[in-house]
Amino acid sequence: MAPSETARLRLARATAIVRRVAGALGACVALVSLGVAPAAAHTVAPRDTYVDAAAPSANFDHARLLRVDGSPERRALLRFTVAPSGVGHVTLRLYAASASRESVAVRASSCTWNPRTVTSRTRPRAGRVLAVRTRIAAGWNAFTLPAEAVQARATTCLQVTKDGRDLVRFRAHGRAGAPQLVVRRAGAASASNAAKSTAPAPSAKPRPASPVPGTTPVAIPRRLPPATPGYCAATGSGWAGGGRTIAVRPGESLQAAVNAAAPGDTIELADGTYTRATVTLAKAVRLRAQHPFGAVLVGNATPRTANDTSVGNPTTTAISIRGDGAMVEGLEIRYYRIAIAVDDSSNVVVQGNRVVSSYDDGVQLWDTRDADVRCNELLDPYLADDPAASLTTQSISEAQMDYGVSVYGSIAPRVQHNYFQGVFNQALSFKEGNLDAYAGYNTFEGFNLTALFFGQNIPHNGPYDYNGLPTGPDRGTLVAEFNVFRNVYGMRGGTKVVYFARSPIRVWHVDATTILRGNVVESSQQGFLLECRSGASAGCATGTIRLEGNTVGGRVRSLSGALTTVNTTAGVLVFAGLKAPVTLADNLFSMLPTSVKTYSDGVTGTPSVTQTGNVVASSASAPDLREARATTDPDLSFAAGV
Repeated sequence: MAPSETARLRLARATAIVRRVAGALGACVALVSLGVAPAAAHTVAPRDTYVDAAAPSANFDHARLLRVDGSPERRALLRFTVAPSGVGHVTLRLYAASASRESVAVRASSCTWNPRTVTSRTRPRAGRVLAVRTRIAAGWNAFTLPAEAVQARATTCLQVTKDGRDLVRFRAHGRAGAPQLVVRRAGAASASNAAKSTAPAPSAKPRPASPVPGTTPVAIPRRLPPATPGYCAATGSGWAGGGRTIAVRPGESLQAAVNAAAPGDTIELADGTYTRATVTLAKAVRLRAQHPFGAVLVGNATPRTANDTSVGNPTTTAISIRGDGAMVEGLEIRYYRIAIAVDDSSNVVVQGNRVVSSYDDGVQLWDTRDADVRCNELLDPYLADDPAASLTTQSISEAQMDYGVSVYGSIAPRVQHNYFQGVFNQALSFKEGNLDAYAGYNTFEGFNLTALFFGQNIPHNGPYDYNGLPTGPDRGTLVAEFNVFRNVYGMRGGTKVVYFARSPIRVWHVDATTILRGNVVESSQQGFLLECRSGASAGCATGTIRLEGNTVGGRVRSLSGALTTVNTTAGVLVFAGLKAPVTLADNLFSMLPTSVKTYSDGVTGTPSVTQTGNVVASSASAPDLREARATTDPDLSFAAGV
C-alpha cells in the first residue's frame, strides 16, 4: 500500500472511530476510567449484593464489599431505577479496593432476585456482555454501557463477573465509593469528555454513495475483543472440591478408583498409556492427569487413513459423565469412537484436554445443563496415507473425526477458548434442541464442512428427560463471538499441507435471537451461511439474526506463495425465503467476490436484510497462511491490520 494511501486510511479510521463510539460493538464496548462523573448527568445509587459459589446457600446483602471472582465463581448483582427519559449515555462506576490485571465484565441480568434472599443457587442467569475492562485499577473504574441497556423510568439489573482466580473487591452500597450509574440524557454534552477528543467532530454532510447499501468503501480498524491473557491458565485449576486425591497408574482400574471416591475427590492419573481404558463418572469427582497430557488414553491402533477399518474397531467411549459437578482435566485421548460423552448432568467442566482423531465425536453433550467445554485442543490431523490436500477441494472421507464437539438438547452449553485444528466434518455443532448456546474465543484452523453450526439437524431427538426440553430447533439466545477461522499449514510426512476451511458459521434449524459478533474469518471458501433450504432436511432459520463487528477476508497465500482467492462466494450468504430478519452492522468485508449475496436452495421469497456501517475493502496484499500451532485464545492481528 502506498504511503499516501496509508495516511488517508489512518485519517479515515480516526474519524470513523469518533462517529461510532456511541454505538460500540456488543461486548467490545469502549471503556474509560473517570475520576469524576460527567457533567449534566443523573447519578443513580444501586441496591447491590453478591453471590458466592463456594457458599451456595449464603446471602451477602449486608456485605461491605462486593466480591467478584472466577474460581470459585462470585458475582456482584446490581439493581438501579432510572428516572430521566431520553437516555443517551450510560456509565457504570465501581470503586475497587485493589488493582487486578484480569478482566471484569458487566452483563445484562433479569431482576428476578431479592437482595435480602438471593444466593448462588438462586441467582439469575447472566445475560449478554455489555462492557469489559481488561484491567482494574485501584479506585474508580468506569464501564461505558450501551444506552439501550437502560430503560428510563424502569428498573435495570446488571451482573459483574470475571474469569480467572484474582479476586476483585468493589465497595458496596452504604459506603463511600459505592457503585454509581451515571446517566446522561440524549443530546447532553460532556464538556470534560469533549475537551479530551482531538479528532474532528462528526460531519453533518451525507456520506458518499457506497458500492453496497449500508457500506463504506474504506478500511477501518475493528474494535478487538477484550484481551484474555492467561484465561486458560487461570481456569485450569478451578476445582472447588476439597476432598482427597486418589492416585491411579497405567494398568490399574480407573473405574475402581472412581467407585472408591467420594464427591469432591480427585482421581489423578500418573503419566503413561492407558490402553482401551473406559470410565464412568456418576458423581462430582475430578478425573485429571498428574501432568497435562502425560496420561494418554488410547482406544485403538493408530489408523493410517480416515476411517481405517484394517486396525479393528475402536473402543466406544473413553469417559462417560453422568454426574452433576464432575470435571475432566488435562488428559490426552486418542482414537476412541467418542472421547468424552456428557449425559443428563449439570455443571460439568471439560477443560484442558487434548483429543486426537476420535471416530465420531471428541466431546458430546446430551441433555445437559450449564456444561462448560473450555481450553481443550481438538485435533484431526491428516493421517499417514491420506491424500494431499489443496486449498479449494477436499473429500469428506478425509475427515477422521466427524465432530470435534457436538451438542444436543442442552441448556446454556458453553464452548469457549478451545483450539480446533485439522480436517473435521463439523468442528463444533449445536445440533438441535439446545437453549441459550454459547461459543466464544475459539480458534478453528481447518474444517472440512463447517466450523461452527447452530441448528444443524432437522429436529428429531427429544424430548430430553433430564432438562425437560422438547424436540425442536435451537432456541433462546445463540451467541458466537470472537472466534477465529482460517486455513492453516499442517505437516504430513514431513511435508507441509493445508488444512482446508469451507464454511465458518452456519445458522439453519433455529428459532432464536442469533448474535454473531466480533468473529474473524481470515480465509475460507464461504463466509457466514444464513440458511433456508428445501429437500430432505428442509428448514429455515427463524427469530432474528444480527451480525455485528465481524471481519471476513477472502484471500491468502498458497503453499507456493501465490496469492489465492479462497472465498469464491461471499462474506455472507443469505438464503432466499429466510424467515429471520437479518441485521448487518459494522462488519468488515475484505478481498471478497462480494460482501452479501442471496442464494437459493429451492425456497422462494426475498429475505429481509438491513445494513448499517459495514465496510468493504480490497487490497493487493493479503496475510500469509499461519503455521499450525495450538493456541487457546484467538489471534486477531489480521482484523486490526486490514
